[in-house]
Amino acid sequence: MGKIRDVAVCEFIDNVLQSIDSQVKNCLKYELACRDPPATNSIFLRETLGLTEFRVKRFWKVANALSKTKIIIYKVRNIEFNLLLVRKKSSVYVVDGVLFVDTFDCEACKGMCREIANTNSLYLYINGSVGGSSIKVNAVYVLKKIAEVYPTCYAALLDLTRALALSGDIKKVVKGITCLFKILKESRKFLSEILPVIPRNINELLITSPILGKLTKSVVTQGFEIFRSLKI
Repeated sequence: MGKIRDVAVCEFIDNVLQSIDSQVKNCLKYELACRDPPATNSIFLRETLGLTEFRVKRFWKVANALSKTKIIIYKVRNIEFNLLLVRKKSSVYVVDGVLFVDTFDCEACKGMCREIANTNSLYLYINGSVGGSSIKVNAVYVLKKIAEVYPTCYAALLDLTRALALSGDIKKVVKGITCLFKILKESRKFLSEILPVIPRNINELLITSPILGKLTKSVVTQGFEIFRSLKI
């Protein structure tokens, strides 16, 4: 039974990453803001990824389970940021049949955008609290901004996520971590207004990011020492 659950979770992660990649690339292609688009939905899962009805239902079971799990991506003292999974059943808006957008972008694409009612959608948010104030930003939007400025690193970060969660490919982990440090270094001035600690090396990164620390345990024996010396 455990193996069945593992397969379902692995497929879920892979499907979400493929969906996000499609969303980000089409956001750039159509030059849209993509402030609050879904990460994926049942239409994309069926029509683009080719999932059967059974696999779509299994996807949503995993989504429901993970939405109840606290995924901490950054924690220092009283400041914490989580990855929040939100399932919504509502109308969706699609541009040219390939890009699922919010109402703002749909209005900007009159003639190309249509509404489809009663659809299950998954939204991913980076959700946090700083000094008593809440911050919530769509993860697809964040990745789109990264792809605009750091296209190579955007791809490397997706590969990093896939490697840590699925394949354990040490080369992709090293490349992804290197890119992450590059982004942290060049965004330090902005990030320091929100985060009390900006990781400068791999040890600080694993301490401040509980989920990253947990995932990297699976690749320690595969040569983790290779990038232990990486730092900003």
